[in-house]
Amino acid sequence: MMGALDVPKVTASWRSFGQWIQLTHSLSDGTCYDLATSAPALWTNARIEALTGCEMNFREVPHSYGKPEGGRLLRQRVAEFLDTDPDYVIITNGASEALLLALSELNGLRETVLVPTPTYPGFLAIAEMMGMKTKAYPLPTTREGTVDIERIAEFATSRTAACIVNSPHNPTGAVLPHQKAKELAALLGDKGVALVIDEVFHPIYNHIKRQPSSAGLENVLSVGDLSKAFLLPGLRIGWLVVSDPVKRKAIIDLRRHISVSGAPLLEFIADYVLAEREPIIQAVQSQVARNMAIAQRVIGESRCITWHAPAGGTLAFPELLGRTAYSDDWQRLARSGVLVVPGSCFGSPQHFRISLAVKDDGFERAIQQICSFCDSLPINHNLKGALR
Repeated sequence: MMGALDVPKVTASWRSFGQWIQLTHSLSDGTCYDLATSAPALWTNARIEALTGCEMNFREVPHSYGKPEGGRLLRQRVAEFLDTDPDYVIITNGASEALLLALSELNGLRETVLVPTPTYPGFLAIAEMMGMKTKAYPLPTTREGTVDIERIAEFATSRTAACIVNSPHNPTGAVLPHQKAKELAALLGDKGVALVIDEVFHPIYNHIKRQPSSAGLENVLSVGDLSKAFLLPGLRIGWLVVSDPVKRKAIIDLRRHISVSGAPLLEFIADYVLAEREPIIQAVQSQVARNMAIAQRVIGESRCITWHAPAGGTLAFPELLGRTAYSDDWQRLARSGVLVVPGSCFGSPQHFRISLAVKDDGFERAIQQICSFCDSLPINHNLKGALR
C-alpha cells in the first residue's frame, strides 16, 4: 500500500490559500477578470425572479429566531432536492458550519481525518481548529474523471475518525459516483470510520450523467449549500444531512450553542430558490458548458498548458507543462488583469485553478492571456511536458 503523504506541506497550503484570497479581494475591484472565485456573483433577486417567472414576497417574514435545525419548510425543500428524508436535514450557515459541526461530532477517541490531495484548504483549517490531525490520500481517478474508491479505504486505520471526499471535487472536478459512494461508506463503516461527502457542487455534472446525491446513505454525513452550484454565496445557506438519529441530535444541540439558529429571511429566499431550482441550475450548467468549450479550444492550442475537462462542478485545474508557478508569479498575472488561484495553494505548483462559471464576456481573452503568461515562464527540463 502506498504510504500516506506528508501533510505539513499540504497544511501550509491552506495558509497560503487564505493569504491569496485576501490578496484577490484587494485586486477584484473591477480592474481584474476574476477566475479565482469559486462562486462568482451572477444573481440578484430581480434576475432570479425574471429567470423563474415568479415573485419573491418576503415582506411578511418575521425577524425572529428560527429553529436550530432550520425551518421545516426549507428542510423539506432540501430533502426534495436531494431525494432524502427531511428529518435528516440540518440547515447551517453555509457548508463551512456544516463541516465544522460534522467534525465536532466525530472528534472523539479517534483524532485523524483523511483528506484528498489536492485538497480544498478549508478541510485542513477546520480539522486544525478541532484539534484533529489530517492524513492526506492521493485522489485516485479513472480516465472518465470518476473517483476509484478501493485505494481510499486502505488509508483508514484505528486512529481514523472520518474520511472526507468532495464530489464534484474541488479543484479537479472529479466525481464520486453514487454507487461508489455506497461502497466506500460500507468499506469505511467496517473500520468504524464515518464518510463525510462534501457535495457543494452537486448537481452540476459535465460530461457524465447527473448523479443522485449521497444524502441519507448509511454511514454518510452529506454537506451541501447554495453557494457553489447555485452561485448564491451571499445567502450563507448550507446543510448537513445525517441519517443517524444519535449523531443528528448531538449536532443540533451543538448548533443551538454555536449559532442559535439561521435567519428566517435567508431561509425564505433559499426555499424560493430550491422550489424554482431547475432554471437556475440549467443557467449555471449552460454557463459552465460555454466556458468549458472555450477553454478546451484555447488550451488545446497551447504548448505550455494541458487539462482534463472536469467531470462535474464549476472549476478546472489546468496543468503547466515543464513549468512551475508560485504566488509571486501569479501576482504578476493578476497585475496584468487576470486572477486565478495558484496550484501551490493546493500543494500542486504545476497547476492553477480557474472558475468556469464566470460571465463569458471576456473569458476567452482571459484564457488567452493566461496561456501567454504561462508560455513566458522558464522551462524546467526535469518536469513533465518540458520541451526536449
